[in-house]
Amino acid sequence: MSIAEVCAGLCRRCQFPADELNHSGYCRFCAQVIKDETTTPASSMVPAQTETVIGEFALRLFQENCVEQTFEQLNAYTSTLIVMATGTGKTITIGAIIHRWEEGHVLFMVHRDELMRQACDKLYRMSGEKCDVEMGEARADSSIMYQRAKVVVTSVQTMSRRNRMQRFNPHEYGLLVIDEAHHSCAPSYLAVIAHFQQNPKLKLIGLTATPDRADERALGQVFQSVAFEYGILDAINDGWLVPIEQQFVRIKGLDLSQVRTTAGDLNQGDLAKIMEEEERCHEVASATRQLADGPTLVFAASVRQAELISEILNRHESRSSEWICGDALKCPMDMRHSILERFTQGQFRFLVNCAILLEGYDEPTIRTIVMARPTKSRSLYSQIIGRGTRPLAGTVDGIAEAEDRRGSIATSGKTALLVLDLVGNSGKHKLITTADILGGNYDDEIVAKATEAAQKASARGERIAMLDALRNAMEERKTAEQKRRQRVVADAKVSMKVIDPFVVFDIMPEREPEYSRGRPPAPWVTKILDKAKIPWDHKMGYERTAQLAKAQIERWQKHLATYKQVAVLRRAGYENASDFTFEQASKEMDYLSKNGWRKPATAAPN
Repeated sequence: MSIAEVCAGLCRRCQFPADELNHSGYCRFCAQVIKDETTTPASSMVPAQTETVIGEFALRLFQENCVEQTFEQLNAYTSTLIVMATGTGKTITIGAIIHRWEEGHVLFMVHRDELMRQACDKLYRMSGEKCDVEMGEARADSSIMYQRAKVVVTSVQTMSRRNRMQRFNPHEYGLLVIDEAHHSCAPSYLAVIAHFQQNPKLKLIGLTATPDRADERALGQVFQSVAFEYGILDAINDGWLVPIEQQFVRIKGLDLSQVRTTAGDLNQGDLAKIMEEEERCHEVASATRQLADGPTLVFAASVRQAELISEILNRHESRSSEWICGDALKCPMDMRHSILERFTQGQFRFLVNCAILLEGYDEPTIRTIVMARPTKSRSLYSQIIGRGTRPLAGTVDGIAEAEDRRGSIATSGKTALLVLDLVGNSGKHKLITTADILGGNYDDEIVAKATEAAQKASARGERIAMLDALRNAMEERKTAEQKRRQRVVADAKVSMKVIDPFVVFDIMPEREPEYSRGRPPAPWVTKILDKAKIPWDHKMGYERTAQLAKAQIERWQKHLATYKQVAVLRRAGYENASDFTFEQASKEMDYLSKNGWRKPATAAPN
């Protein structure tokens, strides 16, 4: 069931709001589980859901939710954004959407020509329909005299050329899909969008792994809504991606303070000049050899740096490293494919690359990422670490529960991804780390504290699990906030009247993305909040109200106390009231009512 469905009642078994209950009061998923429990031996694994299979792919539950919520948004808006972490199947999900699309042809636009064939292959394997390609000498048939494919795949480099764009009649296309949509604010993308939006019925979908914070406001001007968000933190917690460990490597003499900023990132020429210095390359190679685990992917700032690092690695360990780049003369396509194939086969350990393996490269055996090119770009950093977050093949397939998937990863040959970051004097530059990527919903103070913890661990020669660092920083903040509230109450010598639902449930509000600013609460959210009698107003916005609604759904599932119960108990002095079950809270309130609503010295008797 999609979380966005209208809730008409609570399931007797899971207490989850459902739009339809059977005659016994169970939602359709619990009804299926109950049926399976009576017919399946206890030793068998009971699936948590019935998978939707399209072509060669079985959609995961979050992918199904994304499909449903995207169609809901397209019924209300002309454009919407899908945010899904690298490795969670964006192309498979959009393939399911395209498979269901019936209103005109579909144009799927990727960021680079090299990604077109991969997109065509996955779409074909999902739907059985071959895609037309618009690139170079390949022309998608736009003549009504011939049978045309439902889907045309192209790149922004091709389609933004006026003579190519004019070949396409906007009124024949009902859906425009933009991959790597964080680039969509660029003039080339906006020109393509404007051309196809001459058709007033056109729908626009953007796909991205991470909307860069610097671009969030601009993305809100291109896309009217956000249909679905499933970040890297969600995927790790759900056991679809591996956890990430961080270790900083201090490089002597590395000084980026004089590097200019161009288009929001470190100037490529300035950075390359510094990183190509042979002494820097020796230190990078030394740290890589000593600290890296298993198959390792190194990201270099320039072709020359990639060559030097690989050469130095081979000096210490013969045939342990190779390098590739996107230059067709220095590294032809057949040579590149051969190197990648041998890396997959485990014939060498270190693969050093320059600007070629950022998108569309899937190699689950990678266990270490070396950031030999510091960056200020969240989207670039996210793409880089996304190359190594997939679990080993077969580790999580067919496992229904998140806890079991996480357990399978923990006992596999790849328990985590190690990210080695090079640090030195960054001057005024705020360089991106894994804390920025995993802490997308946390504010800058939490991210900074987690990064500081990782730096201290690295100084001791240790690596740190970044999710733990972020959670510890959040707990420290919550503890400090609770002490502050207690001081306020003590100083005022009055009972605190709790009205803020975030205070009542003892949860920290998440960071609100720029692209969500000003968006009203979603209808499914307001129904849940009203049903739970949680106070809210439109000033709270889309993200904050959604966070409360999701917290309430979790409370229903765990049979925890209601908002009103917790509020009353907290006013009476029960600081941990948000952890009470419904029954515990009821007993305490009965006891309070008989004692003049004063908190007893001991808990209410059972």
